[in-house]
Amino acid sequence: MERKLFIGYVDRNEDLEIPDFLKGRKFVIAVAPAYILDESLTTKTFDKIKEALDLGCVLGQRGGISDKCLKHRFGGDPHHGKNSCLYHPFQYDMDNEKEGMELGRLALQEHFDTDVDIYNPLNHLWRKGTLENAEETGFKFFMDRNQVGLRPYTQGNITVLPEGKIPGEVGRGSCVYSALGNINNPGVREYLESIEFVLPGEIETFKVGEGIKLFNKVVKNGRKILRDARWIIL
Repeated sequence: MERKLFIGYVDRNEDLEIPDFLKGRKFVIAVAPAYILDESLTTKTFDKIKEALDLGCVLGQRGGISDKCLKHRFGGDPHHGKNSCLYHPFQYDMDNEKEGMELGRLALQEHFDTDVDIYNPLNHLWRKGTLENAEETGFKFFMDRNQVGLRPYTQGNITVLPEGKIPGEVGRGSCVYSALGNINNPGVREYLESIEFVLPGEIETFKVGEGIKLFNKVVKNGRKILRDARWIIL
């Protein structure tokens, strides 16, 4: 049986239901602190997350919170909600990024009464300064999108965990993700039932060359630009 880290993402205004087959299994629940700020995290979802955390799951942070973050270059972020802080490959506001991380981490820790050691930049978009800001803020793990079979690696004092989307990208590495609201979609539940879950600290890291890191970033950003272009054109 394969051993993988599973990251489940929580969507805004969602009444979360965690299926019975996931209860008691340890995985990462990733929440955007912006949902606390705009009160789009429902009471039912909060209770379900707290229950899972009490059973051994860990909390991850999706992006930061700041009133100074740039909006999506096309006028709002169609993929993560209008109040999310999104850093597009061509539009970064690095000056306020660290503050947004810190405020977001504090909001999650106070709201859920637990430590937050995992950071995921919204849309998996980031640059070198983002990784440095995350490390300085106190995060131990950093999620990235895995497009080319990139292995987990350590940079400075932070571990980068490239994740593949279930079901189409599960063969690319040791970390997989899905929105928790999509658990019962074709191929998602079946795959999760077939693997053994591990937590971030159990993931083996490797020495990864700068070339493959750059290649993953180019492929990832290129696909997102094409996706956003389709959003506008269609």
